[in-house]
Amino acid sequence: MKQLYDEAGSLVTLQKEIGRGGEGSVFESTEFSRDSVAKVYHSPLPTDKQSKLRAMVRLGNGHLRQIAAWPTQLLLRQKGGAIAGFLMARIEGYQPIHNLSSPASRKQLFPDANYAFLVHVARNVAASFDAVHAHGHVVGDVNENNFLVGRNGTVKLIDCDSFQISDGGTKYTCDVGVLLFTPPELQKVGTFRGRERAANHDNFGLAVLIFQLLFLGRHPFSGVPLGKGDGSIEEAIAGFRFAYANDRRQRQVDSPPDTLALSFFPPEVGRAFERAFTEHGATGGRPLAREWVSLLDSFKSSLRACGQVADHRYPPSQASCPWCDMDTRGRPAFLSRGAGHKPTSAAAGGDVASLWALAQSLAVLPSLAPYQRPQSAVIGKAVSYGRAEVLKYRAAVSAIALVAFFATLALPEIWILTLIGGAIVLAAVKHPKGHRIALLEKLAVAARSTFGIALEAYEKLTHDPRMSSELAKLQRIKTDFDGLPSKYQRLMQELHASIRDKQLAAFLDGVLIAEGEIDGIGPTRISALASFGVETANDIEYNRVVRVQGIGDALAKRLLAWKGKIAAKFRFDPTRGVPQQDITALNAKIAGEKMQLERDMRDGVAQIQQLHSSALAVRQAARAHLDAAALALDQADADVAVSRK
Repeated sequence: MKQLYDEAGSLVTLQKEIGRGGEGSVFESTEFSRDSVAKVYHSPLPTDKQSKLRAMVRLGNGHLRQIAAWPTQLLLRQKGGAIAGFLMARIEGYQPIHNLSSPASRKQLFPDANYAFLVHVARNVAASFDAVHAHGHVVGDVNENNFLVGRNGTVKLIDCDSFQISDGGTKYTCDVGVLLFTPPELQKVGTFRGRERAANHDNFGLAVLIFQLLFLGRHPFSGVPLGKGDGSIEEAIAGFRFAYANDRRQRQVDSPPDTLALSFFPPEVGRAFERAFTEHGATGGRPLAREWVSLLDSFKSSLRACGQVADHRYPPSQASCPWCDMDTRGRPAFLSRGAGHKPTSAAAGGDVASLWALAQSLAVLPSLAPYQRPQSAVIGKAVSYGRAEVLKYRAAVSAIALVAFFATLALPEIWILTLIGGAIVLAAVKHPKGHRIALLEKLAVAARSTFGIALEAYEKLTHDPRMSSELAKLQRIKTDFDGLPSKYQRLMQELHASIRDKQLAAFLDGVLIAEGEIDGIGPTRISALASFGVETANDIEYNRVVRVQGIGDALAKRLLAWKGKIAAKFRFDPTRGVPQQDITALNAKIAGEKMQLERDMRDGVAQIQQLHSSALAVRQAARAHLDAAALALDQADADVAVSRK
């Protein structure tokens, strides 16, 4: 047992060691509260570090001690001697934040977590940064191991003695950092020792933590390089190659496959990530911690519940539940415990059956009765012309006769020709009544043609081909819907036939790459693999792994070899049935298809209803047009008849 002293000179006996890190170990002791533990350094501390710890104990308050393992009391190697360590709050039942953002470990350690929980935790992470910054301090060494998450979503900070502490005019710097969470402007500084950092530097690491939570473990700078070379995540950060930026292709990078996009989120959240990870942020423009608190509170309140799986939550910008879609594709993001639908319920289909019957009835228009012309009592209008027209006609005839007469006298040798010419000209000059009758006859011919065309168009309105096409679509939907029970049975049989493969996959899925201690696969490459959805032994496939930046042929084969060693430890248990997770996923898949088919059926019936109403309106308009054409023809015929009398 190790013995130390508190500042009052009282002896403190350390007992069970409950944790060990690179610079110190954590011990229990019966001489202080059950809620406290002691951190004791392995090596003597330099003077500046001792001064920093004294300042932290003095500056600590209830708020800081509530959110962090903040030093509460100093422990000395001897009475009045050098600092050996300090007391801090005991934190139990919490997990490093990457165990929540990572889908693979989340399913094991946070099986009940849904997307709203992730947003809630992201909000609490931002709130913890805000508390540190409000007291004038800087986290500095932002990384996914120093933020712990409880089952209720609360967040605790550990390794607080590495923070940058502000004590009046004195700054005790943070001398360490993890490059995956270090902003571009500090990527190539060489060492952090003695370098003063600003809250804006923290804001980069905060945005990375939030991004990894909201994007299900992906790192914002782990993408698909479009330029020459592969490049590491650290190099991508230094070059502002944010893999999800709207202008990412201009930055020579693209998003990994099967990821969310910024458009998944409200516009203000997407803009906040752009500010955090592009050049604008390096000059002080990154979102503050309290801005993230407000944005994430609003985002969480906007999430809507999935109508199919009780614990699915997603943004209103999405037309349908993305988590159900992932379930359907066999890559569930969450353990959808709410997907307890009975597959046989898809066969009931009362609503679909009634909708289909309605569609069939609507697709058949009422019989089109033979057209009967309406009785009309039109009165023909006689040809009317004025006295002036008659006088004009007579004057023209007289003039022609006189010209012909005098021409005959002047040219007696061709008298016959002059008479014939005069007769031709007289024939061309019609009496006013005859001219008007000819015009009325032309109008009657045109009216008869118009009526015939209108009648032909009306008689074609027996059906609407658009309704037949829409009904054919609904027939296919109805067929797919009716086939859901047999599809479920077929897929369930396939699950039973592949129990061994499923057991092996589940076994491999329980082994995280991060815990594998694979040569050459360090934190940066683990993060890169996770950004491409490769987190467990089961995720390792050559063609999938070799595309990840920083993973070439040699490392891909090394990962496959490690997977082979893990698989060799698998033992098949024939007594076990299909894993409940697979049954849940299948139920969710069938339920999702059922919901979509029902939606498509309702939309199709609404379309047929619209087409049906439109067809009847077209019939009505065509009948009115035909009646008008018949009346116009009757009037034209009557006018000709009266004028000929």
